[in-house]
Amino acid sequence: MTLLGIARAEKIPIQDLEVRLSPKTNFVPKIHARYHEDPERRRIRIAKIKMDIHVRGTIAEAQVEILKEAARNYCPLHNTLAAKPEIEENIYVNE
Repeated sequence: MTLLGIARAEKIPIQDLEVRLSPKTNFVPKIHARYHEDPERRRIRIAKIKMDIHVRGTIAEAQVEILKEAARNYCPLHNTLAAKPEIEENIYVNE
């Protein structure tokens, strides 16, 4: 929604827009009988998130740069992950 809003505000003629996120883990874990007890597995994390933005329309290179800047600076997901948010875990049993 952020990119579409920026595109409308900047009068960038977008016909269609799709954002695809692909997580990459820091390593490929070994699968074995005691997999869940493996300390290396417990350190698995998403090390990189690749964002591919597919845009349809007649768009000038300067407008592409505006969209790139919007994705980098105004995307709520990007801003949240860059700020290292607090994570709260809750477990509810039989509720």
